[in-house]
Amino acid sequence: MNMKSSKKINFLLVLIISGLIIALIVVSKENKSIASIPKNETEEHFQLIEVKIHKNKATPIIHGIITSSEELEVKMNVGGRIDNDNHSLKMGTKFKKNDILIKVDRLEVLYELLISRLNYKKQLQNSLGEIGKQFPDEKDKWSTFENKIERTLPLPDLPKVTSKEEEDLLTQLTIYETYYKIKKTELKTEDYIYSAPFDGFISESSIRPGALIKANTSLMKLSKSNTLQVTSHLPIHLVKDYELAEYVYFLNSNNDTLGKGRFSRLGNKLSDSSYVEVDFNIAEQNHLLENTLIHISLPHEETHNTVTLPKSAVKNSIVQLFLDNKIIEHSIQIVSSNNDSIEVKGLPNHCYVIN
Repeated sequence: MNMKSSKKINFLLVLIISGLIIALIVVSKENKSIASIPKNETEEHFQLIEVKIHKNKATPIIHGIITSSEELEVKMNVGGRIDNDNHSLKMGTKFKKNDILIKVDRLEVLYELLISRLNYKKQLQNSLGEIGKQFPDEKDKWSTFENKIERTLPLPDLPKVTSKEEEDLLTQLTIYETYYKIKKTELKTEDYIYSAPFDGFISESSIRPGALIKANTSLMKLSKSNTLQVTSHLPIHLVKDYELAEYVYFLNSNNDTLGKGRFSRLGNKLSDSSYVEVDFNIAEQNHLLENTLIHISLPHEETHNTVTLPKSAVKNSIVQLFLDNKIIEHSIQIVSSNNDSIEVKGLPNHCYVIN
């Protein structure tokens, strides 16, 4: 074997030995790393309490409808066409007490009144001579009465008579008869106008300016301001949840919050004896409309679904949960407690509590 071959063999041996030494060092470090983990971290055992919240029933979606506790149906004693220059008659329109809500066209009856007053004025002028002849001391009061009559204004009050003879003369001259006919027509014109009896809003309407209406038919409904409420049918077993809640939310079909309120009244049981009618007041009523269907929600949809734990698992309204191989702290609400156990709510469904 020559010199070069001997050197190559020696070099290979050195490499092999070096590789073995490095491998032994790595294995030794890994063993030390495993050995360095404290025994109590790998062998510690927890007493875990499995929690599964079983609801008797899934909490149903509770619907309600916005109603008014003071609502008035509007009818007119006359028929005709509603004036085009009329108050808005759309549902939700607000109004003040004594606002004129409906004006039915009354041109014909107003023209009749105008002519009647003019003719009555002439009738009195023609009668003053006879009145002055028989009762000269009474002529001035009838002359003053005649001067007050204007064709566009209601007739003034009749002067007082001083004797039976004067009354008989006025009857003979048909001054009384004509006066009361005109007054009756004046009262009739009031039937062509409807004024608001209170502050409120239009909750229902089937008419508009320019529409023809019939006498004594329902035209619209008015609701008094600040009388809105929410009426609902609740399952009897949920009544306490809603009655004891500090407040409830009112949501639309898109789950947008419209407002909130509180339980106000328990009504009668329904034909399905498992349900009962209830009313809720409404805190803010400005933008809510009657007859709107809504969803009534408890805060966070909380109900009385509770779990009983050993007292040793709860400290200062906090429990420790073992989730995803981690220990986390979780706040809960204490419902009740006795000597060795405690009733709580607020735990997530299907979790493990560390005792």
